[in-house]
Amino acid sequence: MKLLSGTDSLFLHMEQGNQYMHVAGLGIYDPSTAPGGKVRFKQILDFFSRRLDSAKVFRRRLVAAPFGLDRPYWIDEGEIDTEYHVRHIALPQPGDWRQLMIQVARIHSRPLDRSRPLWEAYVIEGLDNIPGIAKGSFALYVKFHHAGVDGEAGAEIIKAIHTLSADSEEAPPSGDRTVVADRFPSRIELYSRAVGNRARQVFDAARLAVDLGGRVAVAGKNLVASGKALDLIQSLVARQFGGSGGGPGGMAGGKPETRFDRPVSPHRVVDAVGFSLAECRTIREHIDGVTINDIFMAATGGAIRKYLEGKGELPARSLNAMVPMSTRGGNREMDSGNQIGMAPMALRTDIADAVERVLAIRRGTTRTKAATSALGKDLAAKVIQVIPAVAAERLLRLAMFSLSNVTVSNVRGPDVPLYMAGAQLEMFLAVSIAFDGIGLNVTGFSYNGTLWVCFVACRNMLPDPDRFRDCLEASFAELLAGALARNGKPVKVSVKRIPAATTAPARRRKPASAAAAGEEGAAATDQATPPKRTRARGVAAAAGSEAAVSGRQPDLRDKWALVTGASSGLGVDFAQLLAARGANLVLVARRSEPMKTLAAELKRRHGTHCHVIAMDLARPGVGAELHAKVIARRVAIELLVNNAGFGVFGDFVDQPLASETRMLQLNVVALTELTHVFAADMVKRGSGRILLVGSLGGFQPLPRYAAYAASKAYVLSFGEALHEELKDRGVVVTVLCPGVTATNFLAVSGQENMPLPDMLTMQSRPVAEIGLKALDAGQASVVPGLPNQATAFANRILPRSLFPRLAYRLLKH
Repeated sequence: MKLLSGTDSLFLHMEQGNQYMHVAGLGIYDPSTAPGGKVRFKQILDFFSRRLDSAKVFRRRLVAAPFGLDRPYWIDEGEIDTEYHVRHIALPQPGDWRQLMIQVARIHSRPLDRSRPLWEAYVIEGLDNIPGIAKGSFALYVKFHHAGVDGEAGAEIIKAIHTLSADSEEAPPSGDRTVVADRFPSRIELYSRAVGNRARQVFDAARLAVDLGGRVAVAGKNLVASGKALDLIQSLVARQFGGSGGGPGGMAGGKPETRFDRPVSPHRVVDAVGFSLAECRTIREHIDGVTINDIFMAATGGAIRKYLEGKGELPARSLNAMVPMSTRGGNREMDSGNQIGMAPMALRTDIADAVERVLAIRRGTTRTKAATSALGKDLAAKVIQVIPAVAAERLLRLAMFSLSNVTVSNVRGPDVPLYMAGAQLEMFLAVSIAFDGIGLNVTGFSYNGTLWVCFVACRNMLPDPDRFRDCLEASFAELLAGALARNGKPVKVSVKRIPAATTAPARRRKPASAAAAGEEGAAATDQATPPKRTRARGVAAAAGSEAAVSGRQPDLRDKWALVTGASSGLGVDFAQLLAARGANLVLVARRSEPMKTLAAELKRRHGTHCHVIAMDLARPGVGAELHAKVIARRVAIELLVNNAGFGVFGDFVDQPLASETRMLQLNVVALTELTHVFAADMVKRGSGRILLVGSLGGFQPLPRYAAYAASKAYVLSFGEALHEELKDRGVVVTVLCPGVTATNFLAVSGQENMPLPDMLTMQSRPVAEIGLKALDAGQASVVPGLPNQATAFANRILPRSLFPRLAYRLLKH
């Protein structure tokens, strides 16, 4: 369970009436790069389902607090109905660009189902009549609720669900991960959490008040309430970000009235253009100091000017844009929620000359950066964190919506080609939100050499999207021509339609090295190098009382498990149970003959493929040695059972030191080495499971088994620590801590009998079953059997000195 942040909760609360708070991406793919030159829907569905664990947003759904006493929570779902979330449609003939945009607008006009994880995807075929798009191409439209992702997290998700080459398969096949779901919280738990969260909010509010006083002093502003809240907020924000007071382009006194300032209808329009990043860089070369984001904003401002001027509706004062700004810094974590601030900026629609407009926007950007540095980019988010969503929305509308006519956002995407099921992503559009009172949203997204500019608007406000699209193209062309003319160079600029920008691609293009856009935009970063490969990660296996097994046991068919100590006892039981679930096995122990017999039995009963490796693990360097042997057999271990171990019974000083050190080498060092080498492989793949066999003796000092109990205390502490380290990287680690078990352990340790009733001795098969079930459920550790659980619990509450005395008396006789 995860409590929504104040900003996330605000976006959820703002979904009212016809204001739908989801964001989306639209990609067009060329299947000619895929093996065989085609991609079927089933392949897309399979490719997509194998990447559901690349971001938590795919499995999360909402849980509301009773009576709205607290912000909602995210809980992780187990089984996801991929066929529900991923739909398959086709455009009617002739299947042209306009029909695609109409279809996307219709889908974008429908809210998400809050009873399920808040995302949907549509595979759209029938694009054969779009000029510049290869025959057989298809589109993929994916939408998420803004409460779950912001622009930069969305860009990371896009990279995570794609591969960097047509034949790359980085994600594990579906069904081979342990999927752990949060249990549904009780009302009592939600009430108790609400009390704690409210107390923290009060504390955070007090701390913020102190911090805010310091920030205001640095900014040199007097924020003492005067009873005129709206005028105060507008005046302060306008002076901070607009700079020029009531003059041309200034924001003091609020925004000019336009057609975009009304409540939105239920219907949307969507369209897009593509700006060449090479041409953007040409503009930068001829106009010193401007950024890609300045160019994007200037082109948008020019387009709005042209559109409103053509309608006879251009105001004398400049329209203002609400500009989202990332507060992430170097944090690229997709699960950190919305980390954005907002700043109003003048689009300088009052300036006709394109070059003068971009220079004015550059000056405004400089003032905005200075203002956010003084007050802090995260100030708004901190305020929203400590106030209710209703008050947060009111504050947002007073401080931003009353000053802004449109939303303009720019997100930096990958500058190398991406692939899905082998099909190359040719273009990508970020489809965003039209708000009540801000009915036009223009979003830029840079991908592989092109800045794709997509706009979304209320259909009543922008009934002719093709006209606004023409205005965008003409505005950019004017800016490029004006930049070239500054140096007296001949100007010849042609306005290109968006399909013409996507010429038929080369089959396997090399990664582009051009820097992507977005330097000062919504998700601005300073990165100028191509993004590193993002691997899909497995589902985090949550531990403790908030986790429960979701659905059936993970499918192990055709997967490989490695079991140490597989010649007898628990090792044999683990092997048999895993084989019955379809796993292939690598069996490891000192004695080869018992393992060969076991392998033959498993082959006969279950058709299991087995590799038998006879080696003594009680010596240094066995981790790397065994890993090399496994790799040589071309086997990838998905499940590791570290079961090998033994004990030495008797007073420590009376035992040969060689026996004690050999035991520690096996129980501690070898277990650590094996866990290290195979866990590293699992992390790289994004999935895997490790079961470490500890002991009830690891919960307390145990005289006459002093070194053995200490070794098992290490296993318990080591395993529970690894559980926390690796659970968010797709790897589940569980420690099984059995008590006295009917194996040959006592005989090997040198203890002739156990002074306990037979009823306290467990059979080995149930112990192995409990261990595997705990691993399936993602538990950090498990103690099988009620008597053993009571013993472990007693050790936590009784005086620590009591148990060793009792155990020594018991084991001495």
